[in-house]
Amino acid sequence: MGETIMNENENNSGKDNNIINKVKSAFFPVAVPLRKPVVDDVFDDLPALLRATETIMYNILCLEYSISPKGGLRQWVLMNISFLLLLGIPIFIFVPLGTYFTGGVASIAGNLYIATKFLRDGAVNILEFIFAVIAIVTILWGILKLASKQREGGSSIGKGRH
Repeated sequence: MGETIMNENENNSGKDNNIINKVKSAFFPVAVPLRKPVVDDVFDDLPALLRATETIMYNILCLEYSISPKGGLRQWVLMNISFLLLLGIPIFIFVPLGTYFTGGVASIAGNLYIATKFLRDGAVNILEFIFAVIAIVTILWGILKLASKQREGGSSIGKGRH
């Protein structure tokens, strides 16, 4: 029984290491030494366009070989391309979606601002109307009170109280 548990644990750790190794090999490829570039044997027989292409390819391979004959440059480029794909594809998918939804939120916020502005302006207009009615009622009440005093005892304007 103890041996089977130990064997299962060894198998699980082997699977974990296998997954980790696969991820490492995907993102950190092993540097492969490069062969020294050589000119194609049938170079002289090629058409002009293919000779120009072969020349450019030979010069690029010579430059790569002179910079990194052990393949480190190629490993670095592959690693950066894999990171670009790992990060770039989700960015190209989710950034436009986020922009679209953010635009929708901004549109909703703009509509909410307009609605609250109308509510505020309506409330201000109602309050102005109420204050105008109160002012008119107060003025009329004062005029009527003066008129009733004038009818009762004559004009009280200009007469002092003794």
